[in-house]
Amino acid sequence: MAAITVFDLKTDGLSIYGLDKKKGTVLSRENIALSPGDVFPRDIKKSFGSSDDCYVSLPASLLNFRILELPFPDPKKIRDLLPYELDGLVLNGSASIVFDAFVIGGEAGAYKVLVAYLPKSALRDILTRLKAIDIDPKAVLSVELAHAVTLGSEREVADFLLGSSLLSEDERAKTCAKQIKSPSFDFRRDEFAFTADTAKKDKALKTAAALLMLLVLVVLAEGLFLGSLRPPDSYGPHEDQQAGPVTDRGDR
Repeated sequence: MAAITVFDLKTDGLSIYGLDKKKGTVLSRENIALSPGDVFPRDIKKSFGSSDDCYVSLPASLLNFRILELPFPDPKKIRDLLPYELDGLVLNGSASIVFDAFVIGGEAGAYKVLVAYLPKSALRDILTRLKAIDIDPKAVLSVELAHAVTLGSEREVADFLLGSSLLSEDERAKTCAKQIKSPSFDFRRDEFAFTADTAKKDKALKTAAALLMLLVLVVLAEGLFLGSLRPPDSYGPHEDQQAGPVTDRGDR
């Protein structure tokens, strides 16, 4: 059965969900406690099943967020504009963070956009710890952010993210199952972008090209070999056959 593994980081621990790839149902669940001051467990072991598709969910406590008003809802335009908007709001500027955004409401010319971000150093540390156990997540999500953007109003979103409301384990697992299909936020972008799938495709194309070249060489070699076995007569008529009969027209 194809499974997806989700590492759901919380303020007090880590939950590891094994989800059915097609149905999104929870197949397994494991909880690991966090030591004080740790962002990610230092002694995590690969005690879960093998999975090609892995995802990480970050807790709201690890993220900073702002709600901005922007003149357009287009995600690409928003991401292009945000570095300039955040430069004056973030310590060390936008170049030191990884961010993503989601439109939570508004109307023409005035859209409310939830922007979430974290230091690049924090994300790099998490990805490095996962890489140490051969895990390369396809996306870095956030269960809390995903739930917050479904609440509707700007005030409800802010109250949830700033408050002490907690999601149950079942709610977190169900949200994870939805997010892996269509993430509301994904912090694996730019220098942290997931590239394993692209690398696999490139490798497959190179392998296919090499096999095609080998096949062409085999066909050419076979043609040359068979040609060397053909008798001389098969190449065309002899010289005397080409000349044909001689007719002496002078006797007539």
